Amino acid sequence: MSILLTEPADVRPFYPVSATRFIWNIRCGIFPAKERAVRKFGDVKTWSSRYESLPWTYFKGSEDAYSVNDRIDGIISAKWVLPYDFAAEDGVLYTDTEGVFLGLFDGNIDPLYFGAFCSGDRAIVEKRFKVKTLAGQIVINDLTDPVKVNPRAIVQDADFFIHNENYFSPKENVYIHREAEVMEFVSLQPGKFPIIVDCGAKVRPFSIIDGPAYIGGNSLIDSAKIRGGTTIGSFCRIGGEVEESIIEDYSNKHHEGFIGHSYIGGWVNIGAMATTSDLKNNYGLIRLQIEDREIETGTIKFGSVICDFTKIGIGVMLNTGSVIGPGCNLFNGGEPAGKYTPPLTWGGNEVYREEKLVEDIRKMMKRRNKDLSPVEEALIISLNMSGE
Repeated sequence: MSILLTEPADVRPFYPVSATRFIWNIRCGIFPAKERAVRKFGDVKTWSSRYESLPWTYFKGSEDAYSVNDRIDGIISAKWVLPYDFAAEDGVLYTDTEGVFLGLFDGNIDPLYFGAFCSGDRAIVEKRFKVKTLAGQIVINDLTDPVKVNPRAIVQDADFFIHNENYFSPKENVYIHREAEVMEFVSLQPGKFPIIVDCGAKVRPFSIIDGPAYIGGNSLIDSAKIRGGTTIGSFCRIGGEVEESIIEDYSNKHHEGFIGHSYIGGWVNIGAMATTSDLKNNYGLIRLQIEDREIETGTIKFGSVICDFTKIGIGVMLNTGSVIGPGCNLFNGGEPAGKYTPPLTWGGNEVYREEKLVEDIRKMMKRRNKDLSPVEEALIISLNMSGE
């Protein structure tokens, strides 16, 4: 079955995370939507209305981008955390209980329905397809949702590992890849929830990991406290304490300090003793302020959103609901950072010049034997454009 993975027509609710990522590359649970779909279906193409505008049009020529000659048997929303045991029926539009489009399946779907699916145009889709409502689905609708639903999503995604012969289970609800290393004096406390340690990961002595949790491939957990509901991507170095948070690939938080109920993008570095607050002193509901837009989290516990290619200096304090855009370098002498930090911010209120940022990212990537691609460079240069 050939699947088309799509973004919503309006990605502004995910800004500024979406300034450097397609929605299908935002991790929630163990996987981002694209990796989850590939594991489930194998043959996955991608399509976004952003392919028609710079700098995103560069992705149009990528191997997995949809082209007019591709046969498509199903469409899946990148907002949907697809269950492992989902079984599709042809001729059916799947929605959640709020009416959000989740998936559309049929043999060789007419491209006419791609845009209608992305925009949620029921009038067009329902003329051809039967509608089925799926209860209990995990759906992300804005940049706060991945963190809020992450514990549930980890538990759901664990089904991809439970019967995989590459993982062994030294105790109930613990799944360790045969090429991972969990050293002596590590405390794995799954309770009723899964803990997964993936290929090449290393967990050093005196680390504590509570379930549910996922430790990505080739990551280092260095005497850290990993609280339940936490996802660590691949090639990360983690110390201190992390609670109910998502950390994308190639990010470092190697020293003491607390990250709680937060989303951390890729290629982020968080200095020693930098700390997020995830609870107000008055236990009030937390709001995020992004430019002129306010987002109600609906919860009393939410930390920070720190986007791709951002560096947080030693001792920086982040208030509840802080949003740090991509390509920032914060070092503010111990004063709490503002609620919203725009992309390309240097220090606290100066501009991080794009050419300097690109140079610094190249240095950082070189340490991991990676190169900055022309497409990634184009995305970084585009960050001086406000909003989505």
